[in-house]
Amino acid sequence: MRSSTRTKTRTKAELQTALEESFAICGGAFAGLTDARASAMVKMGQSGFQMSTLSLLVSMISHSNEQHGYMAVYLRLKGIVPPSTEAMNAGR
Repeated sequence: MRSSTRTKTRTKAELQTALEESFAICGGAFAGLTDARASAMVKMGQSGFQMSTLSLLVSMISHSNEQHGYMAVYLRLKGIVPPSTEAMNAGR
């Protein structure tokens, strides 16, 4: 699903497939991280900006945390308890 053009996901099944693919890509990036690869420089987009692989992965985690925060607020505004909160409270 790596594409330079945006595609519209129309069904729940397509969304689930896209998520599974993205998890596999990210999982592979983290699993393949070694000391040598962590310091390797990666070119970002067409600007030529470079950052280390480790910095890129840390940025990805930070971005994911921000998105989770936005999602939690949106769900609460809709009167839905976020799944992460349900899971946390289930253990009490």
